[in-house]
Amino acid sequence: MAVIERVLSWTANLIQIATAVFAIVVLVSTRRRLTQWMEKQKRASGRAPAALAVGLAGGIRGQVEQYLKTQGMDMPLDDLDHPEFVPMNRYPLLIRDLFKKKTELTETGVTELHLFYKGPVSFAAGIGAVFDNWVPVHIYEFKDGTYHRALTIEKESVRGLLPETLAEGEELVIQAMQG
Repeated sequence: MAVIERVLSWTANLIQIATAVFAIVVLVSTRRRLTQWMEKQKRASGRAPAALAVGLAGGIRGQVEQYLKTQGMDMPLDDLDHPEFVPMNRYPLLIRDLFKKKTELTETGVTELHLFYKGPVSFAAGIGAVFDNWVPVHIYEFKDGTYHRALTIEKESVRGLLPETLAEGEELVIQAMQG
């Protein structure tokens, strides 16, 4: 009986050692693949901006092209223009079209979006829902005869809405990361 206990004890120890070695190999391999993936993402996330002009009840592509040209902002411009008034019952179709545009932009590797919009405020909420928590989206408003960047929506935050609050929050985050 003592021999059987000794054999079982050695077998259990060998199984434990093999399991530990296997777990370490899997963890190291996973870490290596994750590090490689993160490096690939860093290289791929170079500056690849794009612009999107959304015009309901009249296109704005021409105005946006002119603005981008005068600002020296060389980037591809896509549009979603409707020359006539769009009733609210067509908003779900437009939202679907925006999701298609977002998918196309994602496939091209866009790293930031400059969004120009002309239309009802009620549809603007839908646009915000589509582009929320994606790449940084710089939203422009038209006033005084030209476009101005109003705010930037980034993952989990909105920059430019309350600059003094955001500055304090950023300082707290930086301090927490350093300390």
